[in-house]
Amino acid sequence: MVVPVNKDIAQGLENAILYFKNKYDVNSKEVNMPSLFDAGRGVLSTIFHGIKDLKATLTAGKGTHINERLDFVKYFFGKSTFSNGPLITMNMSKMSMFYDERKVPHYKELLESWAKEFDGLLDDNTVLLMPTLPATAPYHTEMFYLLPSTCYTSIFNVLGLPATQCPVGYTSNGLPYGIQIVGRRNNDALTIACAVELEKAFGGWKSPGSL
Repeated sequence: MVVPVNKDIAQGLENAILYFKNKYDVNSKEVNMPSLFDAGRGVLSTIFHGIKDLKATLTAGKGTHINERLDFVKYFFGKSTFSNGPLITMNMSKMSMFYDERKVPHYKELLESWAKEFDGLLDDNTVLLMPTLPATAPYHTEMFYLLPSTCYTSIFNVLGLPATQCPVGYTSNGLPYGIQIVGRRNNDALTIACAVELEKAFGGWKSPGSL
């Protein structure tokens, strides 16, 4: 369900690696972590299990009475008082495909194994460079189809690892894209320092137009 990485983003990642290699003689290596295949469900399991009352949380306590399935149908006819984000999340929490209370212990163990794996992979002088999202900026509401791809960033939220997003270029259509720099726990300073370097090399953020 995760979309393939856009070719411009893949090239931007390669350019960042080459920059550090050419300027600082820093060696890199490709890392494969097959266990992260189920990262999306692992993240959802952690979030849904950790929130006592999801419906009250997403609606600021004002929508505890709603039928999330019926309201989701009403949304497509412009009759719901809620946006699609909370409605999608509430319905996902009721679907075993995304969240199964019986599998919480399994995903808890899986997250612990991921934490150990990243701890062994990263040290105080090492960062992980990877896409922030496999696609460029989506159209309005198109993010619904990219939800499974948010595991690129959400996995580091639940693991508590620092990650800094850095713009590294533009597509032929003028859409910005970037990569994320992930560091070891409490090593935010290194990810930010690397982002500053890449910002100098590739121009960083640019205004989309004049005001």
